[in-house]
Amino acid sequence: MIILALILALAAPAGGPHVLDADGERVLVGHPLPAPPDSDVDLRMRVKLTVGGAERAWPLAGEPLEQARLLPGGGFLATLSGGALVRVDAAGARTAVDTEVVGAVGASPDGRHLVYTKGEAPDLEVWQVSEGGAPRAITRGMAPCWSPAVSPDGRRVVFTSAKSGVPALWIAEDGAAPRQLTNLGAPDPTRLSPFPNGLTPTVFDGARVAFEADGRVHVVSAAGVPLGVVGGRAPHWGPDGRGLRLIAGPAHRATALEVP
Repeated sequence: MIILALILALAAPAGGPHVLDADGERVLVGHPLPAPPDSDVDLRMRVKLTVGGAERAWPLAGEPLEQARLLPGGGFLATLSGGALVRVDAAGARTAVDTEVVGAVGASPDGRHLVYTKGEAPDLEVWQVSEGGAPRAITRGMAPCWSPAVSPDGRRVVFTSAKSGVPALWIAEDGAAPRQLTNLGAPDPTRLSPFPNGLTPTVFDGARVAFEADGRVHVVSAAGVPLGVVGGRAPHWGPDGRGLRLIAGPAHRATALEVP
């Protein structure tokens, strides 16, 4: 019951605008919407694109979504109401990726490798799809899982799972069985190491994992060692996919900062 409550809390929309993703001066801001009566949709939002603090037109303007994030070259990923994950180019053309997708989607800096959670909460498992390939399951029997991230080469996936009884970061490498990185030994549930909030993407550059929790960005090594906490939101790839950044300041006038 505690784990189910955590999953439901992760799916609940924030009270105000929430930064979903950033890429230089481009920022996606989600505005939560109430769910329709008698609907089983947990999270719906109106998403807006800002560039340098000014709102700009984008292909999905005005369409209620469950999640969205930026891709290189002016493209986007979007989870439509109902769980369909689509890739959208700058002109608005859509390509279907998968269905029954829940929560934030992880992507490599070039957008070739995507990871996401799929299923019906709380039975969520991690899936991966790479350019030119078909979706494949990364985890089985690990539910509930959320907030996956993929390394630039697509060979390692970090995600959050409560399989051990408490939320913790796990890693799956080159098809090997996933192993737990944080909160080993089922520590006191009231004193857990931080874990992703489920709303904004987790980013993994191969050496560091960066994620948002409690309104701050936490950085952990690929071995699960805490490296620091930085005030800000929405960790994301830096220019040309190099380095990690976060944003600071009001949602509509975010400033990109390097993650140390």
